[in-house]
Amino acid sequence: MTPTQIISLTLCDNETTPGQIGLFLSRFQIDQFTCLRSLTLLDIGPDYWEFIMAKLHYLKLLRSFLYITSNKTDSWIAKMSYKEVAQLDARLFDSYRSMLSQLNRLKLSHGDFLESVQFPDLHHLSIGRCTTSSMKHLCSAAPQLKSLTIDFRNNESNAEFIFPFRQLNRLSLKIEGQAVWMKNMEQLLSNIPNLIHLELCANGEADIVDGTRWQILTSRLVTFNFHFCISYNLDSKDLNSFRSSFWLDQKHWYVACVHRSLFSVPYFAEKCANEDFEPIVLSTLPDRTTFNDCISQLILSEPATDLNGRFSQVQTLVMFNYIPLSSLEQLVDLNRINHFTLCSMTNYSGIQVLINAMPNLCRISIRSKVKYFLEELQCVSFHKIQNLDVGNRYSINDDYENEYNIEKLCVVFPYIEHLHIDHWCSVIEILHIINKFYQLVTISFHFANWFVNEQDRNKTIIDVQSILNQNRFAKKSDFTYRFDRSCVHIWL
Repeated sequence: MTPTQIISLTLCDNETTPGQIGLFLSRFQIDQFTCLRSLTLLDIGPDYWEFIMAKLHYLKLLRSFLYITSNKTDSWIAKMSYKEVAQLDARLFDSYRSMLSQLNRLKLSHGDFLESVQFPDLHHLSIGRCTTSSMKHLCSAAPQLKSLTIDFRNNESNAEFIFPFRQLNRLSLKIEGQAVWMKNMEQLLSNIPNLIHLELCANGEADIVDGTRWQILTSRLVTFNFHFCISYNLDSKDLNSFRSSFWLDQKHWYVACVHRSLFSVPYFAEKCANEDFEPIVLSTLPDRTTFNDCISQLILSEPATDLNGRFSQVQTLVMFNYIPLSSLEQLVDLNRINHFTLCSMTNYSGIQVLINAMPNLCRISIRSKVKYFLEELQCVSFHKIQNLDVGNRYSINDDYENEYNIEKLCVVFPYIEHLHIDHWCSVIEILHIINKFYQLVTISFHFANWFVNEQDRNKTIIDVQSILNQNRFAKKSDFTYRFDRSCVHIWL
């Protein structure tokens, strides 16, 4: 690779590429990519910020910079304390501040330092955390802004929402803290004259539940989706003002309410359901089956299959008890299933028929009784499965190594590329598994019991690192790895 020929670069350090960022930065310096126009950092932790952020000002042609973090349950373990990370964040900002003014697209996890920057050419901005004062600064500092995704906290009950974004046409706004009044929304929208796409999430006062006033405010919009949490339980009459021809016939904007939530549907409808699923009763939708079509994950805990309707868009199917193929076909479109999870099952009879009936299945998660699963399948092989999860991290039974045979697992799933051992496992066993699965790209495993204390966990991490490094040196391998709070992830 010739750095001067690269115009777009994405650096990633999540579970699919653990430790690869360190290998990359050992061979290339960011300031070598002099023609770079787009840089995306995905799950890059603070250990690598200095190597990247301190050299961004050398990239004179850079126009897009995106810093993206995932919503991981277990965060990566950094070598720095939280206080040290905050200090590093502030110090590095001074080094890349000048670069920000040349961008037309920017995404950051927070906007703590933006009030000292001008953005004359910025068109698209996404900020994970922002203050009201930073919002006001952006109105004048980013005069060309077209789209804005922002999360800010409203700490004042009498706050004014006057943010004159004159060129903005797309706004996604999440307001935390104090509930907003309708007058706040009127202030907000009256100062954004070119807005045509709006998404709002906030706590709302009672007067927010007024479709007539919203009609006046949003008549020029093409899309409008909202989710408000109100201080009282809503009922059917609260939807009456959202049943006008403007809402239903002209805009086709539909609204539902559940308990204290008022929201747009199907945009904010539930995506996950179980056997107790009931379509939302209080809504302006003409067809309640729309709620079924929003479900992408279906969890079946009981053998009974008398669910309310069919779920034709399900992609992830979770099953606690065996359900015959004939019954399952009545519930979901098996052609759409790409992830099949088996939980707490003691009877795997007929499971081969189910798996073969899912032509696009590429991931299987076996959360318990792996031994029974393998015994049922004997020497059957599933060549299309590339992702496999085994075990349950919260199980009180840690004797998984005696529950199933690795050789049998390799026979049943010979083409696994991504393997997650979701229970305690020794490093020696993992190295054995790596030698058996010839197609592996990544493997993750729990290096300690989930209830272990901090001191014991840190000691275990040191031991695991030592064994991995010794193996890497002995076999002259260049695999990389990274720890989070409970797992080690290895890229082969």
